[in-house]
Amino acid sequence: KGVLWKVNFSSDGNQYIDKNLYVDNDVVLDGHLQLRNTPIFEASCFTQQTNLTTDTEVQLLFATEMIDTTSSLSSSTFTAPLTGIYMFYYTLSFNQFDISSGPMSYIMCGLRKNADEYFCVSRIDDKEFTADTDAVVSRSASRIRRMSKGDTVKVFFYQEGGDAQVDFKTHVTAIDGNPRSSVFGRYLITK
Repeated sequence: KGVLWKVNFSSDGNQYIDKNLYVDNDVVLDGHLQLRNTPIFEASCFTQQTNLTTDTEVQLLFATEMIDTTSSLSSSTFTAPLTGIYMFYYTLSFNQFDISSGPMSYIMCGLRKNADEYFCVSRIDDKEFTADTDAVVSRSASRIRRMSKGDTVKVFFYQEGGDAQVDFKTHVTAIDGNPRSSVFGRYLITK
């Protein structure tokens, strides 16, 4: 590490550096923050969770990290490495819905920040089906959320009523023939 002491200007008045420049703090170019090592992760569900419990919240598991630049995903829980504004997203796929025997009323799934704030919530309603089905139903959502360093986010599932037979799917082919994966991810937009 050293001090940048030699400055050469071109005839157009711009400064050029012909060596590597190492910066310990953030760099702002034309008023825009340029982050180094931008925190980002995406994880997939490669192990199916079957017969999810009813009438209680269940954490959905994403055991396979596709990318995690700051090691901020542990035990399927994201912990914010920096205070900032993050974009969260998910795609969740389920099947084996119970409609006939003690039918479910609804399913809620989404993200839970810390222990008390739910956001990015999707609903699957019993009226979407006329009978028990093993058809795959997917829900996708995204949301921007301000996070403080140390805040946590988990993906949750909650089924009201019915039997514990809904499965959280891994890689599947949906009714329309397109592949779907259950994924959970986020990236830092700005500090």
